[in-house]
Amino acid sequence: MTGDLTGCIMSSHGVVGREHHHPRGRYGRRVSRSTRVSAYGVCRRAGALLLVHQVAPGPAAGLWTLPGGGLEFGEHPGDAVIREVREETGLVARVGRLLAVHDDVYDLGDGVQRHGVRLLFSASVDGDPVPAQVEEVDQVAWHQVGSLPAGVTAWARLAAALEL
Repeated sequence: MTGDLTGCIMSSHGVVGREHHHPRGRYGRRVSRSTRVSAYGVCRRAGALLLVHQVAPGPAAGLWTLPGGGLEFGEHPGDAVIREVREETGLVARVGRLLAVHDDVYDLGDGVQRHGVRLLFSASVDGDPVPAQVEEVDQVAWHQVGSLPAGVTAWARLAAALEL
């Protein structure tokens, strides 16, 4: 399953961007805009992809996604992957190379728009995941790449489509 990769820009480093149109505010009003950079671990084992089920508000609410999240101020993206994988799965990640960049623009409500930039890194883990130590995640599991569950984020589908 490759998912919707329409508009993705491919390079020898994987998918490095997505073309999109920026939404405009209603009735010509100014729209508050922000950018959030996140880093995710693409952990594969025996044809399966490690996913977490997100319950926190945001673009991944109610969906399966890669373990990862927003960078803290001054944090290196690789360190963010290690921190987030540990928080969400209980596993220690070894971070490899940058595989792809996924981005989109979404509405947070009340005239606030966000440009989400997601850095997808190869990562490896040993052992079995344990229940998340954070409120944002309620499940963690390995899912076969060819039969991902319903409700998977676009960036997790992108990770599943990558040839590693």
